[in-house]
Amino acid sequence: MATPSATPFVVTALGATRINMSAVRLITDAQSKKYIINSLTPKVCLGSAKNLAFINTGRCIAQVVRRSNGKIAATVRTKVTTGTVEASEEVVPLLAPTVAYFNGGTALVKASSKKDIAELAAAARNASSIIVTGHSGNMGGERANMVPLSQKRATAVRTLLRNRGVNKTIAIWSFGASFPVTNSKSNKEQDLNRRAEIYIIP
Repeated sequence: MATPSATPFVVTALGATRINMSAVRLITDAQSKKYIINSLTPKVCLGSAKNLAFINTGRCIAQVVRRSNGKIAATVRTKVTTGTVEASEEVVPLLAPTVAYFNGGTALVKASSKKDIAELAAAARNASSIIVTGHSGNMGGERANMVPLSQKRATAVRTLLRNRGVNKTIAIWSFGASFPVTNSKSNKEQDLNRRAEIYIIP
């Protein structure tokens, strides 16, 4: 008696171009339990659960990696450009991220941002998955540990979402000071850099 063959591993073809501020269902829900999507170009595209999100224009390269052994199952490439997102079963548009701000040199979310996160929680509970990117200032006391600090900031936001009942995948990416909103030396302006950005993938 023949045994049934395993479901073939298939990823969504990205094609030559994709549109900025959209996400594609790169793999299935079942595959996302065994594989992760690892971006090699995180400034352009980021993985979360079954989704690959395009957050900036440029070249996107990502790998689908087996959770158990790190083996690469597939590599995908595309160019991300500006344009109008045409929603489909496998493509969803992304809204601009919600931004949470922090006190300088800390991972303490400002009170006004805690309110914004609380208001976002309902949408986050119904999301396919979520991405949180952490960022730091680019001068003064934050310079020495930009990446660890930005990771703590992203993690702090994830904790606040979890405390609000969000049990979807929340992928954390830490960028340090590589995406500054401003290069001003004013402490008030640097507060714009001390942030985490929350992308809700429908």
